[in-house]
Amino acid sequence: MLERIVERLSIYFISILRLTQSPLSTLGRPLTGRIEMKQLDIFDTDYESCNYTKTSQEALATIKPKIKTKREQVYDLIKLNALTNYEIADELDMPLSSVTARCRELQVLNLVEDSGTRRKTKYGKQAIVWQRRK
Repeated sequence: MLERIVERLSIYFISILRLTQSPLSTLGRPLTGRIEMKQLDIFDTDYESCNYTKTSQEALATIKPKIKTKREQVYDLIKLNALTNYEIADELDMPLSSVTARCRELQVLNLVEDSGTRRKTKYGKQAIVWQRRK
């Protein structure tokens, strides 16, 4: 039974690799060419859409202003008070994952920093209190 599952998965992955024309489809044989890959900067929202289709470009154009707007909202709130990600999420009615990502972007941009203080969350855990960089 397990052998049959492994065989089917192998066939499935081989077909995917062939469809994508990946150099990994050589399955153990040495690669003959080099592929140049570009690492996108996750903090840069000005990169091209990944597959260059019209719908992908439109989607990027639609979401790009929202990302910057969320970042600005988080930064404006931190400028007023030093807050945790949880407090920011509650105040802005924004998902915690979005707040966490925006705070990380702001930290990389040297706009906010860890205050060194920790506050308990509603779950009883300690959380970083972010403050405006001095």
